[in-house]
Amino acid sequence: MKTSLFILLGATIMSTCFWGCNTLTTSSTTSIAPTQATANKSDAPNAEQSTEGPRPAFLTPRSDGTYVDIKGNVLVPPTVMLGLTMEQPGPALCKHLNINPARTTLLVDIIPGLPGDKGGVVDHDIVIAVDGSPNASANDIRNKLKKMKPGETITFMLQRGSEKKSVTLTTVPWIAEHMVRPLHAGSFTPPGLSSDAERDVAPRELMPVIDRLNHIEQQLNEIQVELKKAKKGG
Repeated sequence: MKTSLFILLGATIMSTCFWGCNTLTTSSTTSIAPTQATANKSDAPNAEQSTEGPRPAFLTPRSDGTYVDIKGNVLVPPTVMLGLTMEQPGPALCKHLNINPARTTLLVDIIPGLPGDKGGVVDHDIVIAVDGSPNASANDIRNKLKKMKPGETITFMLQRGSEKKSVTLTTVPWIAEHMVRPLHAGSFTPPGLSSDAERDVAPRELMPVIDRLNHIEQQLNEIQVELKKAKKGG
């Protein structure tokens, strides 16, 4: 069943943290996606746009350190990460908090031990300003991170409910193990940061399928045991 599952998916599912969060994604969600190295860059999806509902992209690692998404686009990992996922706030939340979804970013999937977590960011914090600028969309954050080196800092003004809080995060080198995890039946690890601008099928959406396949696998194992007992008894 494990082999069948891998074939069913047709690709290795990589989770992504966003650049400042992690970035290896082909979605418009929150992670800061790697640079696309495709021949036709105008047709290639931006690996890390602002989201869209967070979901890790389907990526396959290559020997040269780059990754390929399900459309064949080559993605180059970023140099830094923050350990979180960026998403665009939903309409209801924006109305409730009176914020502009095009200039703010929702942070989720905070990875323990990485900059976001260490700096005090918690799930569902909303970035309303970056280094003093009100332009705080996932794309704005991504563009800043692309120019940064490990050890440099970025300051977010966060909205947490009715309160506002400033946090300064120190970027760390991009580490694949935090953002790229292959999916295996029975041992799925949720992404720490993800971004999927296209909202392709994502690990969270696949969880019910994975659970069902695991259940079927368990049933098949039980049937095998019963068949062996029947043969011995016969």
